[in-house]
Amino acid sequence: MSTGNWRLVWSDEFEGASGTAPDPAKWGYDIGGSGWGNNEKQYYTDSTNNAYVDGSGHLVIKAIKENTNGMPYSSARLVSNKKGDWTYGRFEARAKLPAGKGLWPAIWMLPTDWEYGAWPVSGEIDIMEQRGSDPLKVHGTIHFGNPWKYIGSSYALPDAGYHVYAVEWEPNEIRWYVDGNLYQTRKSSEWYSSGGGSPAPFNKRFHFLLNVAVGGNFDGDPDNATVFPQTMLVDYVRAYERDANAAPAPVTIPARIEAETFSAMNGVQLESTTDAGGGQNVGYIDAGDWMEYKLHVPAAGRYTVQYRVASPAATGRIQLKAGETVLATTAVPNTGGWQNWQTVPAEATLGAGPITLRVFASGAGFNLNWIGFAKAESPNLLKNAGFDTGDLTGWFEWHNRELAHKVDRDQPDQGSFKLTHWAAGDYQQITAQTVNVPNGLYKASVRVRSGGGQRALKLYVKNYGGAELGADIGTSPVTAYTTFTIDDIPVTNGQIEVGVFSDAKGGSWAAFDSFELVSK
Repeated sequence: MSTGNWRLVWSDEFEGASGTAPDPAKWGYDIGGSGWGNNEKQYYTDSTNNAYVDGSGHLVIKAIKENTNGMPYSSARLVSNKKGDWTYGRFEARAKLPAGKGLWPAIWMLPTDWEYGAWPVSGEIDIMEQRGSDPLKVHGTIHFGNPWKYIGSSYALPDAGYHVYAVEWEPNEIRWYVDGNLYQTRKSSEWYSSGGGSPAPFNKRFHFLLNVAVGGNFDGDPDNATVFPQTMLVDYVRAYERDANAAPAPVTIPARIEAETFSAMNGVQLESTTDAGGGQNVGYIDAGDWMEYKLHVPAAGRYTVQYRVASPAATGRIQLKAGETVLATTAVPNTGGWQNWQTVPAEATLGAGPITLRVFASGAGFNLNWIGFAKAESPNLLKNAGFDTGDLTGWFEWHNRELAHKVDRDQPDQGSFKLTHWAAGDYQQITAQTVNVPNGLYKASVRVRSGGGQRALKLYVKNYGGAELGADIGTSPVTAYTTFTIDDIPVTNGQIEVGVFSDAKGGSWAAFDSFELVSK
């Protein structure tokens, strides 16, 4: 059985007679009532009162309000430790969750061998956790590091029924899904371990845990409204490995890709690296050697590329290719040795969607540790956008009664100067500039503070081939510099006017800084 490019290698569909224990060939139990490091209030048992199959293809994990070995509740925590353990794969469960303050159902993974050290150094992958007080929101998280760090996100469930919770865990990233909807991706550059180099600690075997905790730090203790017993129903648990005949899943950029995680290569070898993070680098690179990487580009545009290289001579040269098209060529400098590392930049224009990029060595004699991809920052097309000249060079103005704008040094957002609109009497003032640009989509923005009291205050764009657009700053005070933006401006006539307009009572003021116009 396959799901996409994944091949099913382990599962429990929880078939069996009603009231019997789950398959002992697949599941063991964590037993005890120590609080489990979270001030939990349940005692975990291996009793069929707390964990059993229901005769209809479901595992039932039941939390019961009863004194058990000194704890006020009993429940169960099933583990596949030494019965189902994997390094990388797709791991999923279909489950229906309980509800009520103080309940803490979880479908998660822990390391089997703890090779990097005690928790959290060896890592934890939370496929799904839920606070019973907020039953329509689930959380996906990883824990790691010394000191302890965790990162994660949440997903809003459409209803309280059964849902499929999954992670896809690969060397460069971990992805979280609910009902097939991707809601979070974490890159290997976001985690670390004091016990090993990237992608540690998530490069060792882990196993499943299924449990319903009661009380503790995550959702607090139950209140009088929480009804017991409470159950988590699990329809199935499945583990997949990537099909040996299938290509690795594309890595969504921006990302840092370890050089050794190529999908195909010619001529190169791997070796240990002394670069930060440890692990391996690609080495023994001769002219004509290459590595291929599968990416997913979320939006077409210009991207920065960084190569982490080491070389004792300036003979290396890298071509980034898509098919036979050379997207960028980069010279590799003499970094002072085979393990003296330096980052060299390039830029390339990439189309949206899946793409296979080839890193081709048109010159020999270098090592490669990783490749980074990020969206290139578009240059600001406005002149003197932060008034760094100390005057209004590049700008024009219009006023109705008296000139009401100036450049001054009083509390700029960035740099030394800002633009101020103010006059003692009532005034209308425009400060703007027109720039010639290629047709396409643009975004305009400005940073603003204001004392309030204006009749009208706005950022505007016009004369771009369409109707005037505006971002209303409002008539109330803006006490801290705030960004106001006009997005997706479709320029069709090769130019655009960007400006700010004040219609104000005497004594009202507004400050502007860091204007920006960028191509999208």
